[in-house]
Amino acid sequence: TGSNYSNVPPFRIHVRIGKPITPSGHPQADIGQLRDAVAELMQRIPGLRPAPGESDPAFGKLTLRDGRTLAYMDRGPRTGTPFLHFHSFQGSRLERMAAQDDLLARLNIRFISPDRPGIGLSTPARDRTVVGWAEDVRQLTDHLLGPGQAFSILGFSAGATYALACGQLPGLRAISLVGSLGLPHLIANWRRFSQETWRILLSAKLANFRSATFVRIEKKHRDRLFNHWESYFEDVKRGLSADDQRILSQPEVEESFRQNRRESYAQGPGYLLQEVQALYSDPRIDLAHLAACTVLITHGIDDKVVPVEVARDLHARLPGSGFQELPRRGHYFVYEPDEMENLLAALLKAHRTCPDV
Repeated sequence: TGSNYSNVPPFRIHVRIGKPITPSGHPQADIGQLRDAVAELMQRIPGLRPAPGESDPAFGKLTLRDGRTLAYMDRGPRTGTPFLHFHSFQGSRLERMAAQDDLLARLNIRFISPDRPGIGLSTPARDRTVVGWAEDVRQLTDHLLGPGQAFSILGFSAGATYALACGQLPGLRAISLVGSLGLPHLIANWRRFSQETWRILLSAKLANFRSATFVRIEKKHRDRLFNHWESYFEDVKRGLSADDQRILSQPEVEESFRQNRRESYAQGPGYLLQEVQALYSDPRIDLAHLAACTVLITHGIDDKVVPVEVARDLHARLPGSGFQELPRRGHYFVYEPDEMENLLAALLKAHRTCPDV
């Protein structure tokens, strides 16, 4: 053992954890393999099990230009038609609805669901606004699809408001507004639609002036959601249509609904206050100059969460938009496989028939 070898170990140890990964030569496919392998290892190692959905191979994070993190789920075939899904109020990236993987594969749809700032695993944004969401989405689509590449948006409930805010993004083909909250800052108009809904919106608007009170209510709400699920869920269903109560009473739907709603509170109370403050301020959306060539509006006639009159009002403000009212349906028909397939198929058709620009 001469001096040249004094610092060299007498042997080498090769450690392999998990299954070997063979590069395919296709970056997206290789990243998919790596995600699958890491997710499998994290599930096996005690103490490393991640937050709900984080171990899913479809989970991803993007560091935005201002340093914030944008969390998202990216499901379906990577070569499929890209749809962005914007979740509801008290929703998150885990809001699968009935867009199951087999349906996405059959329709060849890539379904990308981001968390809004302060929700789920996305970093909060100071003084966030509805229109500010468009810049986050621009960076997300540039990262996942490439600058200016074609995509369409499905916005559910409050997510529909954010979809309209993204209406001038390059590459946008079509927008589907489902159970749409529309433009809630036009609060005076809501009174004629529904006294109950108007009172809820008014109290939310007053959150700007009574934020401490709103946060206390939010804390109580979160406690019931995490610690008293049965009574909480019964209260949720009590004010819904008969069809919504039937849908949410299905065990698999209840579990999906529970995970999604809990994830919306993952960062603790206070961040949904920011969501409310953003939603009920004037987003200054120019409905007359949307980049989308088609806007589809679908609403349940028996919706007790957002009255159908709101959708009718929005349809009148969007000349040329498609409008469908679903008899006997409420707010949560998106958890019905047949209805979800109809929504995705209609958006897919609109996306494909939109002329290239």
